[in-house]
Amino acid sequence: TGQRICERTMHPTPNNNNNPAAGRNPRTMLHAINQADATTPTAADLPFAFPLCARGLEARTKAGARQRSRNKVQTRAAVLNEQDLQREEGFHDPEFIAMACMESTLDCRQGARARGLYDEIVIEDYMDDVKGAWAELRGRLAN
Repeated sequence: TGQRICERTMHPTPNNNNNPAAGRNPRTMLHAINQADATTPTAADLPFAFPLCARGLEARTKAGARQRSRNKVQTRAAVLNEQDLQREEGFHDPEFIAMACMESTLDCRQGARARGLYDEIVIEDYMDDVKGAWAELRGRLAN
């Protein structure tokens, strides 16, 4: 396509010209990730040369979409059950309905928080490594 030709002429390096993922659109890349193992995709599992990170795209994979769908059904069922109970008892309290929703999503929220804390630790370690590498490079350039 025109995009692929344009990208190859804009970046005429051997790596880009031979890279089968050059010029791929994100949907094609998501499809490749989806075909690979949803939890830990590796470069060997993917049809192109460089590794991809599926972080944040879990819901776009088959397994992630199934889990997200199950979570939604569970939350809707909790809300509907609470509404039925209130209707049977003859009152309506939106706060109880909200509490039922919050209880049903507790595991999801805790998992998201744990992933966020883990990501924070990984990024801090990465930034420390980058700072160390830059300091080392500056030291070499100064000599």
